[in-house]
Amino acid sequence: MGRELNTSIRINRKQSQCRVLLESQELIIRGTMSRRILFAQIRKLDESGGVLRFQHGDDNLEIEAGTSAEDWKKRIQNPRTRCRK
Repeated sequence: MGRELNTSIRINRKQSQCRVLLESQELIIRGTMSRRILFAQIRKLDESGGVLRFQHGDDNLEIEAGTSAEDWKKRIQNPRTRCRK
């Protein structure tokens, strides 16, 4: 099991309230803009001001993660292996 946030996300220029789950190898977005995003498919990951910004396919995403943003960025960039679990 991962971590989760009920937060505001923006995909391209559309904004919505969603639940975002940080699993061991993927982000799962549940709500009106549902997505499953493998960490390996994330490009240009950046964190500033409590907001995670990245590209996935043709989409630009922003997730308001607040104080968790830096931790989520580290977990996405360096996912835990089975040995480290």
